[in-house]
Amino acid sequence: MAKVAQQPFFLMASSHDPHRPYGGGKSNAPHFERTKSSRTYKPSEVKVPGFLPDIPDVRKEMAGYCTSARRLDDMVGVILSELAKTKNTDDTVVVFLSDHGMSVPFAKTNCYVESTRTPLIILWAPSKLKKNKLIVSNDFDG
Repeated sequence: MAKVAQQPFFLMASSHDPHRPYGGGKSNAPHFERTKSSRTYKPSEVKVPGFLPDIPDVRKEMAGYCTSARRLDDMVGVILSELAKTKNTDDTVVVFLSDHGMSVPFAKTNCYVESTRTPLIILWAPSKLKKNKLIVSNDFDG
């Protein structure tokens, strides 16, 4: 639409993933309806963080978290594919970020990496980048 109108555009795509309920939750509220993830993780496939006990309930929780994260990845993939299909990749800056780290039990009650490590990914057409230039993150420092 923006390309046809020859206008710049801004798109903000938010996702509930990966937050509880991870999908198939007990809520009947419409905002909890989820599209299916392209991959469903089994409890036996996941790695349990060292600060959690390796028990069936935790494995089930981690499998739900991983499936939910995959669904988010699927959503980002659809957006990037649409940008490519509409030939908008060369003049579009894509920023992916999160507000906190993993929300499994106890992870957000400490300053360990599981709670504080958050993604910040910036995608911009390689032709727009200045080669051999220093990038500084002063603006992101606290």
